[in-house]
Amino acid sequence: MGFYRPLVQLKLNRFVNQLVLGRIGKPEETNHVRREERGSKLEGKRNKTLVHHVDLNAPMFFRPKLSAHHKANSASGMHVNDECKVKFMELKAKRTYRYIVFKIDEKAQEVQIEKLGNPQETYDDFTNSIPENECRYAIYDFDFTTEDNCQKSKIYFIAWSPDTSRVRSKMLYASSKDRFKREMDGIQVELQATDPSEMSLDIIKERALSSQRIRCLYDCDYLCLRIVRDAMLPQFLVGKAQLSVIKAWKEEKITKVTSKTQKRLHEISGWENKKTRKIESQLASVQRKMDSEKMEETEKLRSKKAAVHAKAQEKKAKVQTRRAQEILHAEEEAARLQATGQIPNKSSCGCF
Repeated sequence: MGFYRPLVQLKLNRFVNQLVLGRIGKPEETNHVRREERGSKLEGKRNKTLVHHVDLNAPMFFRPKLSAHHKANSASGMHVNDECKVKFMELKAKRTYRYIVFKIDEKAQEVQIEKLGNPQETYDDFTNSIPENECRYAIYDFDFTTEDNCQKSKIYFIAWSPDTSRVRSKMLYASSKDRFKREMDGIQVELQATDPSEMSLDIIKERALSSQRIRCLYDCDYLCLRIVRDAMLPQFLVGKAQLSVIKAWKEEKITKVTSKTQKRLHEISGWENKKTRKIESQLASVQRKMDSEKMEETEKLRSKKAAVHAKAQEKKAKVQTRRAQEILHAEEEAARLQATGQIPNKSSCGCF
């Protein structure tokens, strides 16, 4: 931290100067928007170039409006296919791919995916997948170790435009680069390369480490500036009336957000209750249907059981009746034999 202390002090001095001059915020929050307005050829006017300074700290009604010409230029560039955005989000959130190579299809007038790299592939595989004599866009997820021995990763955007490629192709890729970067939200490091040596692994590592150091320095400086601003701004630049207005505005915003949140939670609870009641009604109907089917099946089984029992009793009664008849026949035959004095045959003694 001692190495960066002079830089932090310089930032603080510049911030205090901005406070004294009445310019609130970071010095780099002033953008220079260049607009080119061409005069009419019929009137014989020459081309004019106007430079407007837009202060982002000023209220919206103090900022100059951009012309339609500038808005058209800001939206220029090739259309980006939706699949490109989906695959980039998978790389950024899930680390599903190591790299993605994009190309511009001039017939379809859009940016499309040419190749997807698996997480196991190396940086050499990535460089081999880029053609030598054609322009391409590429996204690469680079893992590295910081000077503090921490594991980090940076998402690189590489604009490959070799000198041997066609002039039309280079112009097309250059004009569509800004729009492509806006669609790919999450790019951390940008690299322009016209030769393989400009995108070597050593350069990638150096850019990652330098960006990490700059990020740490920026966080430290921004924290110091926030402390100074929060300490000095209410005392020297804002009066009591302004403070009361700001406080009322903040309370109103908080009230609106709270009300909106409560309304949304109430809607979700109502939706949940409605769906729950419907599901419970369906469940009760299914339960009643199952009970009814169960009762019907039980009655059928009971009827079958009663029929089997009745049939069994009928068969038993027939057997008992036949037994009684056989016994009566045997007694009559025995009485006849006793009266005549004959001896019965063995074959005539069979029963059943």
